[in-house]
Amino acid sequence: MQFRTFAFEDALFCYTIRKRAFTELFANELTPAEIAACVDAYALYDYVRMQKAGEFFIAEEDGVPRGFFTLKRLTRKKVEIPLIYLDPDHRGRGLGQACMHWLERWVATNWTEATHLLVDTVIPHTNGGFYEALGFTNTGETVCHFPDLDLKATRFTKEICLSGIS
Repeated sequence: MQFRTFAFEDALFCYTIRKRAFTELFANELTPAEIAACVDAYALYDYVRMQKAGEFFIAEEDGVPRGFFTLKRLTRKKVEIPLIYLDPDHRGRGLGQACMHWLERWVATNWTEATHLLVDTVIPHTNGGFYEALGFTNTGETVCHFPDLDLKATRFTKEICLSGIS
């Protein structure tokens, strides 16, 4: 797995992968109206805007994009993962774990004062086990604000472990 920064031409890939995740994978956890609100929350230009507002990475396998994620520094010590999505066709192959390990190393190397990662998910039944297997703890409910709808979400947090990060 290789990682690189987002480029303008990645916007369509990011939009498509996120849309597929909601329509193909999360339909059992969200209503059709909630799925529509989540999909409609980001247009192509929003991905370009996000790249300017924080760190935005593309995960590739043999030069082919397989996923993307963004990082946002909330405070000196807290870093949020606002978005992390993988191509639904490649689930269960360890790509998500590779992304999470890489981003944790990136944070530990580039934002050395950061001590905690946090991620909010509106699909905790689908994603909760993934985050918990990576050492995240369910720290309670929060709300994700989308332009057309506010959705109840679950927050997961993890202490950044500097030992053992290579």
